[in-house]
Amino acid sequence: MINLNNSINTDKEYYVSLIKEAIEEGSLTETEFLNEAIYIIDDIKISGDFDCGIRGTDHNVLNLEDQSWADILRWGTLVVPETESYISNTPFCELEALGYINIPLDANHKYQSEKVIEQNVQLVFA
Repeated sequence: MINLNNSINTDKEYYVSLIKEAIEEGSLTETEFLNEAIYIIDDIKISGDFDCGIRGTDHNVLNLEDQSWADILRWGTLVVPETESYISNTPFCELEALGYINIPLDANHKYQSEKVIEQNVQLVFA
């Protein structure tokens, strides 16, 4: 019998290993500064590669091997500096001290299941 909880943790561990590999290869940049982060997972802060206040890295770079957005969002904290918000079910006091607001996972469009998205598309084009 498969333990789904272990499966989720294994997937997260694999994803973290992919993040670390991407940092080593230079396709992602790690930052120590919270106000430059676009994603935080296991104390790793992925940089938005800001230049003159403009973010150079899109959140889509986080999908390294076709992970679902629901998993990426559940495993870490997605930070949106432009709106001073972060997406997580877990409060992040350090971000809130910087003035960021918390958006729960279920309020984010990328967290919806693929089936719900597919149903919405079918309704739009029906």
